[in-house]
Amino acid sequence: SGDLGNSLLAYWNLDDIRSGVQDATFNHNDGISYGARRVEGKIGKALYFDGESDYLAFNLPPQIRVTNSVSVSLWVNLGVH
Repeated sequence: SGDLGNSLLAYWNLDDIRSGVQDATFNHNDGISYGARRVEGKIGKALYFDGESDYLAFNLPPQIRVTNSVSVSLWVNLGVH
């Protein structure tokens, strides 16, 4: 995963969810996929959510729980299939 920096708390690339949603940092902020399935993405793999009951769950430590401002980055395709 290379050098992700000391301040990065979690990084989920979602390319492989067979054994859960793995955090690429050494912080072990892993999660579980409920219903999302792995599909081809623009770069590598992606997750497909059915829009009804699929989701990811994380038991996050206090330093990740949002209480003030936070920066989140993600790519989302809202197209209907």
